[in-house]
Amino acid sequence: MRDQKYNSFVGICLEISEAFLVMLRERPVVVGSAWLFLFIVLLGISWSLDLVPKFEDDDALVAGVSVATSSARTLEEIYTDGTPIRIVIDAIDVDAIITTPASADLPVLDAALLKGVVHYP
Repeated sequence: MRDQKYNSFVGICLEISEAFLVMLRERPVVVGSAWLFLFIVLLGISWSLDLVPKFEDDDALVAGVSVATSSARTLEEIYTDGTPIRIVIDAIDVDAIITTPASADLPVLDAALLKGVVHYP
C-alpha cells in the first residue's frame, strides 16, 4: 500500500522535489549540467518552431508607437509642458487627442473616457 503522502498530486510533487533536492546536494555539477542541457534543447526546439520572438530593430520593441518620428507632426504638436496631448500609432493608424481632466474623481474620469484617451491627472 502506498504511503499517505502519495494520495494527492501535491504529495507526489513534494516527493519529486525532495528527491531533486537530495540529488542536487549529492551531485550539484551533474544536476546543473543536466538542467543546462535541457534548457539548451528546449530553447533550440522553441527557436526551430518559431516560438522565440524576433526583433529586427530595438525600436520595434515599442510596437510601432511613435512620438515624433512621423514627418507630419512635431514635438510641439504632441507635448505641451511635458504633458502629452496626442498619441500617434502609425502601425494601426491611430492619431488621438489626449485629454487631461481637472479632477481624478471617478465620474469625471468616466465622462472623459467616453470622449477618448485620458491622461490621469
